[in-house]
Amino acid sequence: MTRFVGNVFILISLGLSMAFAGQKWASYIDPAASLVIALSILSATLGIFSSSVYDLLDRTLEEERQIMILAELARHFNDYEELHGIRSRRSGAEVYVEIFLEFDPEKRISEVQQAVDRLRKSIEEKIQGSRVTIAMTTEAVP
Repeated sequence: MTRFVGNVFILISLGLSMAFAGQKWASYIDPAASLVIALSILSATLGIFSSSVYDLLDRTLEEERQIMILAELARHFNDYEELHGIRSRRSGAEVYVEIFLEFDPEKRISEVQQAVDRLRKSIEEKIQGSRVTIAMTTEAVP
């Protein structure tokens, strides 16, 4: 879209410059159109930057650490019914892991809490500087 708008302004600028070639003020048409194009490019650049700044600050985990998380989930496979999603990211030296699990509805909450605590502790021991959150859910995480 930015290119299209830029090309339209160039075409209009060229047409106006040719149409008013004898006028003294016509020499300002090209710089004005160039300024509009520069502002549209700057606007597009700022939009791209602002939408990706969070990705630059919060990076996802390396594959090796993701595999560690999956290995721990496999070790504790009998403690939960279904895995609905994993989110992981880095922010500075901290590692944040969110795991969304479904548990057997017939289990008592104390049994579920013990399973959650075991899983969280094992992942935090394997990945230094990590903070693990395990959420109980029955739906897939978007």
